[in-house]
Amino acid sequence: EIYTLSLHDALPISNIGSGTAATALSSMLGLSVDLQVPRALALELADAVDAVGSPEDEATAVVLGVFGDLEATVVLLFDPESAATVCSLLGVDPADTEMALSALSEVGNILGSSYVGAMGQMAGLDLEPHPPVALAVDASAVATIAPSMSASEIGRAHV
Repeated sequence: EIYTLSLHDALPISNIGSGTAATALSSMLGLSVDLQVPRALALELADAVDAVGSPEDEATAVVLGVFGDLEATVVLLFDPESAATVCSLLGVDPADTEMALSALSEVGNILGSSYVGAMGQMAGLDLEPHPPVALAVDASAVATIAPSMSASEIGRAHV
């Protein structure tokens, strides 16, 4: 059975996912959090990476495998400035690579899981995210690494 969601369906999913994630992040940070709903684009992974910046740019990728009624991969990209800001808000020194990756992994888990939950709810699918894997890479590597890992491999990988 094939499941399809149109871009028209993606906006309500983004709204629900953003609201849930903002609430969770606000609770985690003890600050008010307002997440802007992103543009909804249907792109191949390599094109999505290009849409957020140059493939040569450094980035932190948080990758979540999804299992259940379908297997999927959620990839969140943080540019260095955004990664440093998030780490600082969490009281983590961005220069401490291990702690920074752990903090971004947790934030990515909250964001990614919120969107996966919203998608599952709206599409009537049983979807469960695996624990995230955070990788400090250049953006072009994301288009190569993420598709080579199955959802179950992402769930078993460790940073």
